Amino acid sequence: MSLSIMYGNHPHYGSLEPIPEEEEQTKQQVDVVLSSSSPTKASSYKNVKSLDDSSSVSWSILASRRLCTVFKLVAFVGIAGYFVYNSHGTDDRYKDGGGLIRNNLPIMSKKNPKAYYYHGQSLDHFDSTNEITWSHPFFVSEKYFKGPGHPLLVIVGGAADNILYPFVSEGLAKEFGGMVLQTEHRFYGESQPVGEDPTNEQLNDYLSPEQAMADAVEIIQHVQAKAQCAIDRSSPDYCPVITIGASHYLGFLSALMRLYYPNVVDIAYASSAPLLMDHEGGVNTNAYLEKVSKVADKAVPGCSKATHDTLQQLNDWVLNARQSGNLDKIARRLGICPNGIPLDITSREILNEELVMIVAAKYAQSNQNYYPPSENSDLVKTCQIFKQSEATTAHERYATFLKSSREADEQCFNANSVLADGRHTALFDVDWHGEDGRRIWEFQQCRDWMIPVGSSTSMFYQQKAWNSSSWIEHCQEQFGVTPTPRLQNLWNELHANSNFAKKLLFTNGMNDGWSAASKLYNGTDDEGVITLNFPNGAHHSELQSEWPLSYDTADISKGFEQITTILQTWISQKTNRD
Repeated sequence: MSLSIMYGNHPHYGSLEPIPEEEEQTKQQVDVVLSSSSPTKASSYKNVKSLDDSSSVSWSILASRRLCTVFKLVAFVGIAGYFVYNSHGTDDRYKDGGGLIRNNLPIMSKKNPKAYYYHGQSLDHFDSTNEITWSHPFFVSEKYFKGPGHPLLVIVGGAADNILYPFVSEGLAKEFGGMVLQTEHRFYGESQPVGEDPTNEQLNDYLSPEQAMADAVEIIQHVQAKAQCAIDRSSPDYCPVITIGASHYLGFLSALMRLYYPNVVDIAYASSAPLLMDHEGGVNTNAYLEKVSKVADKAVPGCSKATHDTLQQLNDWVLNARQSGNLDKIARRLGICPNGIPLDITSREILNEELVMIVAAKYAQSNQNYYPPSENSDLVKTCQIFKQSEATTAHERYATFLKSSREADEQCFNANSVLADGRHTALFDVDWHGEDGRRIWEFQQCRDWMIPVGSSTSMFYQQKAWNSSSWIEHCQEQFGVTPTPRLQNLWNELHANSNFAKKLLFTNGMNDGWSAASKLYNGTDDEGVITLNFPNGAHHSELQSEWPLSYDTADISKGFEQITTILQTWISQKTNRD
C-alpha cells in the first residue's frame, strides 16, 4: 500500500495537504513568535500519545531542494568539546550516478527516500499550555514495505540531510519487509522550529535530547497511523519499531529511546556510541587520543613518535623564527593563506597550539575513516608525511601536511576554515560558534553533555589534562548555561530503573578512537544487551554510504549477518514487551 496516496484528517495533527506542484521547489518557512521570558522546559517525562488505529493522517511532500551544506563533526574532543572539521571532499567510489556524496553522507537524489513535512510537530512537548506547532521534515522509503505487521526501521537523524545507510534501507528493509523512516533533529538542516538564528533562550527552552526524542515519537506514531499499523503488540498488524543511530549522539539517542519510550520502541541498535565518555570519572580522560595514537602506530609503525617529534621541532622553529613577531610571515612559510589565521591568534605560543590542533583534528578524522585498513587511507598518508624526517625540516613537513589537507583547487591553506575566532579557540579550549549548525552543536555540548578528553604527549607533543573550568566559563559566557553530563545522567537513571533495558544492540569498530569509551563486552551481558566488536572496523563502519562494499573485511561482512539475525530474532518476539 502506498502511503503517498492516503490523505485524511486527525483530531490532534489536523489535516495536511500536499504542497502544490508549483511550490515543490520552495521550502515553506514557518514563522513563530515566542515569548522571551518562557522558562526552561523539557525536564519531565511525556505521556506518549496513542493514535487510534482507524485514524488516517495526511502527508505533504517536502520540496526536493535539500542540498544544504553538511559539516562533518569530527570525533575529536579537547577540553572544550568536539572539533568540527569542514571537509568538502568527495570520493569517486561513491559516484555511481546516484547523486552527490559529501563527507560520506548521501544528499537527496532520485535514488533516495521521499521527503515529507509533518506540519503538526509540537514546539514544546513538555508544556501542555504551549500549542505552537511547526513543520518538521522527515524521510520515508516504502521500497520493501510489505504492509502492516512488518517493522518500522527508524534512523535517528541528526545534523545532516537524509542519512542513508544502505545496510538499513536496502539490506534490513528488504530482509524484514520493513519501511524505513529517517527523522531530522530539531534546529539542524531544515528542521528549524523557531526560524533562523534562534536566541540562546530559545535554544535553552526547545533544544534538548528529550525534545528530540519526543519529536521522533510523534513522527513514528504519525507514520504508524498512516501505514495502518496496529497499536496492540499482540495484533498481527503491529509494526515493531527499531531505532538505529550511529556515532556519539545519535547512537546514544537510539538506545535512550528504547528506555525512554518502551511502549513505542521495541528494539534499539546503536553503532559507535561511547556511552562511558560523557562524564568525569568514567574512563581515563586521555583514552580517546591514546587510542587514536595506537591505531596510527598500528597502521604505520613509529607514526606517533614521528608526529610528536615534528610538532616539537615545529614549536621550537615558530618560537625562534627570524620573522620577529610577524605571525603572517610564519604562517605563509607553512603554506597558510595571507590573513588566513583567526584574529584571536595574537602570539607565537597560541599559533603553536593551533597548529597542533589542526594535526590532532586531521588524525581524528582519519581515524574515523580508517576502514578498511589500507595503505591508501588518509591515516597512512598523513603518518608518512611526518615520517619524512631525514630529508626535510619540521616546518617543511608541516607545510606538506597542510597542502595535503586543502582542497585541490586551493593555492594555500585557509586556517580560518578549521579554526574559529573566540576566547577559547586554542587546541584544548576550542570554540566552534557562528557558522551553520556549529553553534547548535556547541550549545548541545554545553547544556547536555560533558566530554572530558585530554591529551597525553605520545603524539601531539603538548600535555593537556582535562580541566572543565575553561569549558564551563566559555559555556556560561556564550550561552548562559553551565555544562552538566545530562545525557549520561539520563542514561544512568533510565538504565537503572528500566525493565526495558533489553533488546539493545551495540556495535563497535575496534580501530575507532571512541571504542576506548564504548561498551565492549563482546556477546550478551547479564542484562540481555548484545555487543558486537569488529577488529577491522572504524567509526560505524557497517553503516556507510554504500552497502555491501567490495572491500568489506571478513568481520564486517560477518557482522551484517549477525546484526540481521539478532534483529530478526527480536522482531519475532514482538508481542513480548520485555
